[in-house]
Amino acid sequence: PRVKAVVLRIDSPGGTVTASEELYQNIINLRDDTGRRFKGTGPKPVSVSMGGVAASGGYYVAVAGRPISAEPTTITGSIGVFAALPN
Repeated sequence: PRVKAVVLRIDSPGGTVTASEELYQNIINLRDDTGRRFKGTGPKPVSVSMGGVAASGGYYVAVAGRPISAEPTTITGSIGVFAALPN
């Protein structure tokens, strides 16, 4: 309850879709005071700062913040997600 805001520094080439989604959802829950993990602490501003690399899953996580800032030399972006569904 004493925390007024969160600054999230991302320096990551990515990771699995599941791990990225879990981080993303937890940041959204913290930011909007929804969900069960941070319930009752009130909404918190979440600012994201991207370091040298914030690609793929790192970029996915970053979009949960407002504002998002990047260094002039940050490598960021995403190649997308590939999922195969057996039939």
